[in-house]
Amino acid sequence: MTLMNKALTIAGSDTSGGAGMEADIKTMEELGVYGMPALTCIVTMHPTTWEHSVFPLPLDLVEKQLVTAIEGVGINAMKTGMLGSAELVELVAATIDKYNLQNVVIDPVMVCKGCDLILVPDAAESIKKLLMPRCYIITPNTVEAAYLADMPEVTTVEQIKEAAEKIVAAGAKSVVIKGGERLSDNSAIDIFYASGGRWEYPFAVTRFSSLLHQNVYRICRQRQGAVGVFRFQRCLNHFAVLPGNGPLDFQHATVEVYIRPLQSQQFPTT
Repeated sequence: MTLMNKALTIAGSDTSGGAGMEADIKTMEELGVYGMPALTCIVTMHPTTWEHSVFPLPLDLVEKQLVTAIEGVGINAMKTGMLGSAELVELVAATIDKYNLQNVVIDPVMVCKGCDLILVPDAAESIKKLLMPRCYIITPNTVEAAYLADMPEVTTVEQIKEAAEKIVAAGAKSVVIKGGERLSDNSAIDIFYASGGRWEYPFAVTRFSSLLHQNVYRICRQRQGAVGVFRFQRCLNHFAVLPGNGPLDFQHATVEVYIRPLQSQQFPTT
């Protein structure tokens, strides 16, 4: 009998299915890993404006989920997603220490797509102080990277490199900074950096047109789940980051899902 590796995602539930624990679990299963969620909140979106509403779960309920997954089933790796309070971050840090958890992937989730403001400053500061030193890899976007590196902004590749060095110097073993749509030129470049001065530029593409970007919801956070999978599956000897940009093509052929109303409410299936 072949035993599957097991991964825990501590994240919110994205009702659209395009992010949060839904995307994490799909990614883990596609890569042959038994995924388990510990939900931190439920996120809903307005069907026309896409305005987010966040409904946190009680802290003791999150803790009970962690005990179920870690003590009841056991895990080989974990990643975090939306952690909406300093108290929740403290619980996650204490859990990592209590169980001596390895292969920890931190997706800081400090800002929402289309927003450059830190959503919960207290939680962001706790992630910086408590989780960054405890992780194997952290995967911020450029706004989050600027915050973690104490920089005014990160809008160029050179600034990404500077931020990566500062984040690793602050305690993270490695970092992937996601350039995405926020770089000042017309590129989307992600950069990997690890302690010891190891650089990689595995992800570079020309950015979407703005019109396409406004009307297409692309599954953005699947690489972080894949990072956790490859970290403990040890499928990559060089570094534990899945190559490629954009969404993973899991479970079905659709890689672009239209959710903002265009001319009809029909969802493409091919």
